[in-house]
Amino acid sequence: MMTALGHLKVLDLTRILAGPWATQNPADMGAEVIKVERPRVGDDTRQWGPPFLKDAAGRETTDSSYFLSANRGKQSITVDLATPPGQEIIRLLARDADVVVENYKVGTLARYGLAYEDLKKVNPRIVYCSVTGFGQDGPYAALPGYDYVFRGMGGLMSITGIPEGEPGAAPMKSGIAISDLLTGMYATTAILAALEHRHVSGEGQYIDMSLLDCIVTINSYQAINYFLSGKVPQRMGNAHSNMVPYRCSGARRATSSWRWATTASTPPFAAQSAASTGHRSRVRHRFAAQSKPCRPHPPDRRGDACPHDGGMGCLARRRQRALRTDQRHEAGLRRPAGAAPRNADGTAARRRRAGASGCQPDPPVRHADPVRPVGAAAGRAQPSRAAGPPGPLTGTYRRTALSGSRLMSNLLSAFRYAALPASTQEFRAEVREFLRTAWQPGPPQERARSRMGFDAAFSRKLASRGWVGVTLPKEHGGASMDAFSRFVLVEELLAAGAPVAAHWIADRQSGPLINKFGTEAQRRFYLPKICAAEVFFCIGMSEPNAGSDLASVGTRATKTASGWKLNGRKVWTTSAQHCRYMIALVRSSGEPADRQKGLSQFIVDLSLPGVTVRPIHDLAGDAHFNEVFFDDVLLADDALIGQEGSGWAQVNAELAFERSGPERIYSSIVLLEHWLACLRRDGSGARHMETIGRLATHRHAAPHVDRRHHQAGGGRQPGRRGGAGQGHRHHLRAGDPDIDRSRRCRRPGRRPRRRPAGHGVLPAPVAPTFSLRGGTREILRGMIARGLGLR
Repeated sequence: MMTALGHLKVLDLTRILAGPWATQNPADMGAEVIKVERPRVGDDTRQWGPPFLKDAAGRETTDSSYFLSANRGKQSITVDLATPPGQEIIRLLARDADVVVENYKVGTLARYGLAYEDLKKVNPRIVYCSVTGFGQDGPYAALPGYDYVFRGMGGLMSITGIPEGEPGAAPMKSGIAISDLLTGMYATTAILAALEHRHVSGEGQYIDMSLLDCIVTINSYQAINYFLSGKVPQRMGNAHSNMVPYRCSGARRATSSWRWATTASTPPFAAQSAASTGHRSRVRHRFAAQSKPCRPHPPDRRGDACPHDGGMGCLARRRQRALRTDQRHEAGLRRPAGAAPRNADGTAARRRRAGASGCQPDPPVRHADPVRPVGAAAGRAQPSRAAGPPGPLTGTYRRTALSGSRLMSNLLSAFRYAALPASTQEFRAEVREFLRTAWQPGPPQERARSRMGFDAAFSRKLASRGWVGVTLPKEHGGASMDAFSRFVLVEELLAAGAPVAAHWIADRQSGPLINKFGTEAQRRFYLPKICAAEVFFCIGMSEPNAGSDLASVGTRATKTASGWKLNGRKVWTTSAQHCRYMIALVRSSGEPADRQKGLSQFIVDLSLPGVTVRPIHDLAGDAHFNEVFFDDVLLADDALIGQEGSGWAQVNAELAFERSGPERIYSSIVLLEHWLACLRRDGSGARHMETIGRLATHRHAAPHVDRRHHQAGGGRQPGRRGGAGQGHRHHLRAGDPDIDRSRRCRRPGRRPRRRPAGHGVLPAPVAPTFSLRGGTREILRGMIARGLGLR
């Protein structure tokens, strides 16, 4: 269900009530709230009972109702903030959070390196709210404080309770921790305002929220009364400082009850002149009108003793038969002393929340039951979760994230570095519907070969929907969609295990390269064919004995009278045996010692005389890669892409296209999901926790780095973003042998199930090859260091 704040992530570093209430409101409206608690202890209020939550067997747990009232629907993680590892965990969570709320004493988190100025360095968009008793500055800033203190200091208790001169006269506290709750509500309002400011400006903000400030603020009209009159407000019992009558009354409306009461012959109202019947006069003469004690009279037919405290109430009681129209509704105002409030069974709140006709009280809540928010204060436009878990067990955010069956979904949702535009969600649904109706998925051993699955017919089905070359311009057969849409398309195709190898290189990099650097004639000739999946391209960068060093190119193009003559050899060329064209990086001038100088790119028709393609068989028996030989291959002048000698800049742009997509991220996704399904089935996930955690981390980090790369603009030099994303993908793919070695895809008591061909039988000696795709880790780290100015 879509929720109002479901897109927000809140890091909750609070305890007791004021801070937790500030984060409870976003949680009720759908935000993901991660509550950080002390190891072995948790939030203080977990022990503030009875009553305590009961488990499924009816036994009391260690979680009190007090704790549940302000922590429902949250997740919990235990962290020792006083230790460097704990501080690093908070920084990692804050890097991805929208909001941080804390209620430590002033200066505590600064000592740990977790103050606003510290976390702003890792997340400039963070909204950071500090909840303290006296604020971050002032004479009392360093003092701790609890709710009771501020009810007194803020003046609330001085105007609450029985008036002076009456029996039992004394200041009175409210029945709830009003200072804490109001501060939490004000904090929520301030947080939402700061988020709106960030939405407009892109900037985070710091919020200084004080319990004393908030309790003083709610003096509202009592404070203004003092400013205007100079009179200090006093306790008035159930009376109102600015309205008369405003006391317990059996009448339907205070105004109407005054009107018929003042017409009565019973003193003291008969003595009031007609001029005193206006509101101003009633306020001025409140004591004359309300000071006469209640005359004794027998209980009414319901057995209720008179609850009224003045002559007004008695007159209302004597006239109540004339006002029976709303008697049933108003009976709740006249309950016996000590009786529960009329709405204690949740009738009004439940009717307002769900429109339910049944109004029976809810049964006692057990740990497996959902706990619903009380009342409807969150509003009903885009409300919250209809019901959430009663409250998190201490540290369950970590334990849930590391449990076998739910590991991926929880661990992967713990970090969100970048979000796709909302417009891509409709497109994602469209792609999924296409896959459901136009493609029949095979067994895991076939779907695991998705990235290497060459299926021209499937590519043409995609092309018929306009989904090959989606980022290319419409005038050349493309769809003119943005890079995010292509990201979603490829993500869905690979996650489903669809065969994409036929068109993916042309779609991902060859087409965009021609569109960016090619001539108009090249665009008109090649791009429509790419978008129609009529021709396929392969990559011609790597050469024998060169490793990942593309600058050591030896293949040479020599200028002739009619064009160019090509000689040399390329290696690791994916699907060259199936493709019509290759974009080759060759040396058009100078010597290999010149490195990046003198390089150019050519479109080579692999059907030309002198081209030989030899498949390279791997240890699994597949032949995805090829060696391609060029022996006096004659190329026309229009085979050159861009300017002669500009090949190094162009190939870096091509690498940016190659390294910014999800293709390599998802090359092992089917195998990973199949393996996790096996672990869930036989309950052996705990044995492979380290491998799962490593793969999950890289699996989730890589696409977000890629999305940031898209936000920076695809097609630029890869630099540190491209290198960082590729590094995550290397770690992810290099985990395949660990999966294979676990050999746990079996049911208890049964023989091992057949593992996916090509992946499930992946021998350990093949693992190093995964770290070579797109550049070795060492080269990629060098690129990152150069981009950061470290070398």
